[in-house]
Amino acid sequence: MSVLVVGQDDDTIRAISSALDSNAYQVHKAADAKEGLTRLASRVPYKIVITDLELPGMTGLQFLRRVRGNPKLRETPVLVCSAVGDAQTVMKAIESGAGDYIVKPVDCDALRSKVERLVGNKCADVLVVDDDPTIRDLLVRILSREGFSVVAVPCVDDAIQSISTTRFGVVISDIEMPDRTGLDLLKHIKQHSPRLPVLMITGKAEKYGQHKIMSAGASGFITKPFKNTEIVEKLISYL
Repeated sequence: MSVLVVGQDDDTIRAISSALDSNAYQVHKAADAKEGLTRLASRVPYKIVITDLELPGMTGLQFLRRVRGNPKLRETPVLVCSAVGDAQTVMKAIESGAGDYIVKPVDCDALRSKVERLVGNKCADVLVVDDDPTIRDLLVRILSREGFSVVAVPCVDDAIQSISTTRFGVVISDIEMPDRTGLDLLKHIKQHSPRLPVLMITGKAEKYGQHKIMSAGASGFITKPFKNTEIVEKLISYL
């Protein structure tokens, strides 16, 4: 998942990056509040913002209020990371919309614990299900580059196991796979997680028509070969 760090010094950036597992978190930096707001307005689905209070041009408290005042960002958790740690400043940050507060220099264990509490310990944007390792790797590269947190598995049984332990925003599944098909997975999801969107992909559109797949409960249908932008645009509409 993507993390936006606003206005931090290089030492703090390194500490945050080392505290967060690079396989689970992609750390992005914004030099000031203005750049932070611009990045938050982009299509990258940031799951948490970590901000200093001392920012050029706009204070961290003003930045917090701008984030909380935007309906699209209101639910995005914000962790303040500041060298100032007196009770009055901490209270002002919480009142302005911070979900939590940590004082520099950063304690890696404490920061990781706070981030995991704010975003939820086990969550990801996308579950990719495809028995073809080439397609799986391609989708992981495309989506990770766009800032999505991705889990990829080769079969329906692994997908069901992943869904039972991790919260996903959307599932992308191939249809024709050995043992159990993507339609079996779709049926399972509709029964147990009916609000979870499922995007079905296939290289055999003549066999699996769009109407049939959508009627079975899929949220979307894409044929292979697909365009990178096609996948990304559909995911953004679901997340």
